[in-house]
Amino acid sequence: QNWAKDNMLKSAINALSDAKGLRIEWQDFPSGYAMVDIWINDAFVVLQLGPGLLGLSRLTGNESIFDVSPDEHCDNSDEFLRHLRQLVENLCV
Repeated sequence: QNWAKDNMLKSAINALSDAKGLRIEWQDFPSGYAMVDIWINDAFVVLQLGPGLLGLSRLTGNESIFDVSPDEHCDNSDEFLRHLRQLVENLCV
């Protein structure tokens, strides 16, 4: 399944962003992958979406280089959205 083009997943991420007033930027790639940058207060989160990949990383600014492998992986879109919603709730306080 091409996760970057999954309209339901993309709509859910955008709706979460709109509901919480988050700054979000999508970068879709011809390969079917997407990177989604999300700013939540002082936190910066990167979502990595693609065929067989649903991952996220929270960047602190202490990284010397950006790692293309996400810090956390999810097996399906439901699990991914639950984890993302929880992360957003925790960071929006």
